[in-house]
Amino acid sequence: MIFKSSWIDLNEVDEFILFIKQYVIPNLKDKTEKNESTTYIFNSKEIMFRFNIEKTSRRVSIYLKDNGVTDNEHYFWTESQVGKIPELLTMLKEIQ
Repeated sequence: MIFKSSWIDLNEVDEFILFIKQYVIPNLKDKTEKNESTTYIFNSKEIMFRFNIEKTSRRVSIYLKDNGVTDNEHYFWTESQVGKIPELLTMLKEIQ
């Protein structure tokens, strides 16, 4: 079994908060046209956070990085938890 972990450095939290406020929160209820999608990406040193909108579905994906290179084999995605992004923002503001 392989175990990997990553985190966002404290000096990256402000930038991540700004990303969520500017790109994710305003688009939580957005839709796209048929055959179109929109993706917003935040890159930190150890993770890549992707927010994707396709038609009426929204997905958050978090990819781990290995020495700055995105590891496409080790990631997490969810559609059911996208509505909890405001809670993530609240938590990040507390860390700030």
